[in-house]
Amino acid sequence: MKFNKLAVAVAATVASHAYALGPNVTPDVVFQLSGATAADVQVQTYYSTLCDISTQDNYEFDGSGTDASAVFCTVPASAGVFSTDKNVLFHKQSGGSIDGVAPVFNQTTVAAVNMSSCSQISANTGTVAGEYTCTSTTPAPAMVGISDVEPELFTIGANNEAGVQINLSAPRKVSTVNAQTFGVVASPGLRDALQSAQGLSVGSDEVQDMPSLSSDLIANLFAGKVANWSQLKNAAGLGIDSGAGLSNGAVNICVRTPGSGTQAQFNAYYMGNPCNYRGAGNGGYVGFNTAIDSNGIENDSPVILIGGLFPAPGPYIHKNEGSSDMGKCVTNISNAGRWALGVQSLEKVDEGRTDRNQFKYLAIDGVAPTLENVAAGLYQNWASMTIQWRTDVVAAGSDQEALAEKFVEIARNISDVKDFNLGLQTDDGNTNNDNRPAGGFNAPEILATGGAAPVNVGSLVFADSSNVPSFPFDANNPVMPFNKGLVGQSSCAVPALGSTGIDVSQK
Repeated sequence: MKFNKLAVAVAATVASHAYALGPNVTPDVVFQLSGATAADVQVQTYYSTLCDISTQDNYEFDGSGTDASAVFCTVPASAGVFSTDKNVLFHKQSGGSIDGVAPVFNQTTVAAVNMSSCSQISANTGTVAGEYTCTSTTPAPAMVGISDVEPELFTIGANNEAGVQINLSAPRKVSTVNAQTFGVVASPGLRDALQSAQGLSVGSDEVQDMPSLSSDLIANLFAGKVANWSQLKNAAGLGIDSGAGLSNGAVNICVRTPGSGTQAQFNAYYMGNPCNYRGAGNGGYVGFNTAIDSNGIENDSPVILIGGLFPAPGPYIHKNEGSSDMGKCVTNISNAGRWALGVQSLEKVDEGRTDRNQFKYLAIDGVAPTLENVAAGLYQNWASMTIQWRTDVVAAGSDQEALAEKFVEIARNISDVKDFNLGLQTDDGNTNNDNRPAGGFNAPEILATGGAAPVNVGSLVFADSSNVPSFPFDANNPVMPFNKGLVGQSSCAVPALGSTGIDVSQK
C-alpha cells in the first residue's frame, strides 16, 4: 500500500499518542463501499490519503464466496473531512462493478468483514499498517458504490445475465471521477510468439518490442471464432505456435462474469455491444455464443486446469468473477503449457503475487496502452470510473456523505492521481530505462516522451476549467482532454475532444 505525504506528516505529528485501534474498538463512523476489483489499488490510495498511518490496521477475509476487506484508522481533522479526529471503519466488498450499482440503488446487502472473526498477523509499527486475517463476513446494507463504467451499462443483458432490475429512478448521485485504462493481456509465451512473428526482440519488456493485435482479431478471438493458435500465422506462413512446445494449442480466452465493469467496457469497445441509451447506439453486437466454457462452471479458472484433458480443438472460454481470478486464469493456463488471452485494467501492472501475475499487456492496432497514447486519442480502450450513492440513504450532511465526497475529490485530484500512477512502478536496473512497472511481470517500460517522466500507466483526470491537459503529454499533469459523454459519460460513445484542443505532436 502506498502512503502519501499527508499520511506521513500526520503520523509524525501524532506519533507520541497515536495507536492502532484494533478490532474491538467501536468506530465513530462506519463506511461501506462495494464494487469494482479493477480499481482496488486506487481505492487503497483513498485510504492512505485520509488515514493516520500510525492508527491503521488492514483486515482481509480469508475465505471463499466473496472478496471482503476493511481498513480501520483514525481520520484526523487535518484530512479535511471532519472537524475533529474520528475513528472510521472502511468496509469494501470487491467484485464486479454491478456490485457497486445494483445493491446501492436497490438497497440490498453486501458483505462486510466480521471484525470479531479477525486474528492479527502483524502489528502496526507506527509507519506501517497492522494486518489481520478474518474468517467470516456479515451482511451489511450497501452504501456507496464504485464502478469501472456508468451504471446504465448494467441494464444491458450481456452485462447483467441474471436480469437484476436496477432502480435507476431512486434519488441518487453519480460522479464520474477519472479515466481508467484497460488492456488485453496474454500468456508470456503467446506474447513471445507474437514478438517473433512481428520481428521484435523475443522476451523483451521494452516498449518498442510490445507486440500488437488488431481490434478486429481480438473481437474474433473473444467471440470464439478462432479455435487454435496455429491459425495465427507468421511471415513464413507457419502457425505462431510452431516450435513453442505447447501441451495443447487450443485457444483459451479468460473473460469476466456478467456484472463486471471490466468486461462491460470490453463488450462495448471490442464486441460492439448495443448501448441504446444517452443517444449512443451500436447494433453490431458480436456475441460469445460460439465459444464454450471448459466445464460449464463459472469462475472455474482459479482451480487446476491440468486435471482433465480438453477435447480438441477448442476454443475455451473461462469465466472469472474478479480481477484476481482473471490473473489466476491466464497464469494457470500459462503454467499448464498453454496460451490464453484476458482483459485487465492497467493498474494490475503492479501485481506481484506469483499465482496471478503471469501475463503481459499487448498493444492494440499498433498502439501501446500508455496514458500518453490515451491522452492523445490514439489508445481508446479506457472507461470512465464512477462513484455513486443514494441521496436518501447517504444523507446530506452526514459523516458518510463527507467521506463519499472526499473519495470523489481524491479521484479527481491531479496530485493524488499522479501519486497513484507513480505507485504502479519500481526501478529495474536490468533494462535500458528506469521506472518500469513493478517486477517487470506484466507491462513493458512505458515512459512519457523523452523517458524523463514517470511511468505512463494508470488513470487520468478529466479536463475542466481547472484541470488543463499538457501538449505534449506530461505524466506529472495526468489530464484527459477527451470524454465519452452525451449526458454524463457513456462507454458506448465515440470519444469526443473537449474544448482544450487536440495534440498533433504525435505521429
